[in-house]
Amino acid sequence: MKRDLKNKTAWITGAGSGIGQNAAIRLSALGMKVILSGRNLKSLKETSLSCSNDNVIKVCDISNKVSVKQISLEIEKEFGNVDVLINCAGINIENRDWDSINENDWDEVIQTNISGLFYCCRAVIPIMKKNMDGLIINVSSWSGNHVSLLSGVSYTSSKHALNAMTETINMKYCNVGIRACALCPG
Repeated sequence: MKRDLKNKTAWITGAGSGIGQNAAIRLSALGMKVILSGRNLKSLKETSLSCSNDNVIKVCDISNKVSVKQISLEIEKEFGNVDVLINCAGINIENRDWDSINENDWDEVIQTNISGLFYCCRAVIPIMKKNMDGLIINVSSWSGNHVSLLSGVSYTSSKHALNAMTETINMKYCNVGIRACALCPG
């Protein structure tokens, strides 16, 4: 069954590059209104120019829970709903091995890759509950299912946590029409 996506709203974090950028461009071509979020305004503007439907830029560092809450309130006020949340924002670090990682880098990866995505999910779930419908797509990684030294201790740990968090959304909110999945490219 094909769903009509016209006039549906998608909030895409990490929309300035990669999977987030491509999701925004494709979903806007299918008629969705897209809200583009990320830390880099220049990249978001480039994505916006490639979108073919209504789009709004909301600069947001998802690791800042106050910023995420403010953006979600703005989105609800402007659009009334979030039909789809696509969490693509994420980072990794260069010095990722146990022997070279430092605690500040660990904190940054965990704060962005798991806490930031948690803040975004937590912000849209009440909006989706009101409408008894919603889809959350968390972009994880192959490393979220397979432990890898190559990906690094903090990245692999954050992606395993993200996959578990995604499953708990399904367990808790499946009865109110909210679905969640973790995409694991790699």
